Amino acid sequence: MRRIISVLLVIGAFLPGVALATAQEEALALEGRKLDFAHDRRLKELDIEARQAELAVERQMHELELEERRAQIRRQHPGPYHHRKKHGGAACLIVLIMIIVVRILATIWVCGDLQRRKTGSGLWIPIVLLGGLFGLGVYAVIRLGDMQQTQTATV
Repeated sequence: MRRIISVLLVIGAFLPGVALATAQEEALALEGRKLDFAHDRRLKELDIEARQAELAVERQMHELELEERRAQIRRQHPGPYHHRKKHGGAACLIVLIMIIVVRILATIWVCGDLQRRKTGSGLWIPIVLLGGLFGLGVYAVIRLGDMQQTQTATV
């Protein structure tokens, strides 16, 4: 019986040590799993961040391609008001100068005619200058009427 008790005491003395060692091993394994889980979670977060960065780069590339296509379309089709920029230039300038010269020459002719005939008023000068060929036509019609009255009065 003594032997049994001593064996039980020896076994009882080792059991807490074995239980403590087992508990420590389980705690270390649990910490290892926690570290593995944290490490795996961090790797997944980094993977997600890398994918988001790739998607952002792809999105920017897509936006740049769209902007390039829009610019190309704008170059090919300048728009409804683009033709206004093509008008003008040297041809319009020449026509404008010719109109001004014709108005000035018509005004000089009317002024000289008024001085030669010593009739009429100086009001015809601004009328012909501003009215151009239309004002000159009105002056010519009135002058023809005056010439006919002068001829009938002299006869």
